[in-house]
Amino acid sequence: MMKNIMIIDYWKNEFQLGESVINSPIFSLFSYSGSDEDYSMSWLKIAEVDLFSCTPDLIKQLNLKKYPPTSSEELLARLSHANFNWYGADQIFYLSEIECEKLQNEPFSQTVRRLTQVDKVLFDEFCSQNSVEDLDGAYVELDHWRVMGLFEQEKLIAVASAYPWDDSLFADMGILTHPDHRQKGYAKLLIRALSKLILNDGYEPQYRCQLDNFSSLALAKKAGFSSFGQLDFILKNESDDDN
Repeated sequence: MMKNIMIIDYWKNEFQLGESVINSPIFSLFSYSGSDEDYSMSWLKIAEVDLFSCTPDLIKQLNLKKYPPTSSEELLARLSHANFNWYGADQIFYLSEIECEKLQNEPFSQTVRRLTQVDKVLFDEFCSQNSVEDLDGAYVELDHWRVMGLFEQEKLIAVASAYPWDDSLFADMGILTHPDHRQKGYAKLLIRALSKLILNDGYEPQYRCQLDNFSSLALAKKAGFSSFGQLDFILKNESDDDN
């Protein structure tokens, strides 16, 4: 279970912005006009607790103030009945405070180093050897805030990058390993090296993946990350177009 109080407080505060519609220990719904412009509703599930943040327009459209749902199950059923679909949940992982301390005492492998624009030829060659689907899923970019690569005999075989998550002190990470070098422990080594760099720069490493991405779920646990919760969205253009 996640023990980092800063992380818990951030998400709790994020889902208590705006006007309270429902606020119970296990189910809350807030109407917030400052929500991300791309989303009509956000849903964070932490263990048995369900937190929802919604635009005032959707609150009004579903009459949620006049007839507030009594449970998260009722809210989800009403959304489904009105043909609102969730984008697809991400599992969110963080390092516990104990794991952060442990990581600080680990040396970087000599096969790992930071990447910059000087490495563009190496990076482009690496990307050309991965599928478009893998590149889209990993979302590693040379111009991200922090980028690291893992080498084998001077060949770039894995890349991990991170960028600040909205206005938080989280750094959201992506990682991709060359198809010929997977299942060899390289991803774990690189993600821990990048996590240490992120921590040293004053940020918290954040790792996300879809619930059906079993290899990424396994990597998170192997790399010492703890599951925090599941985050999902209803896209605003869907609510505008379909309802």
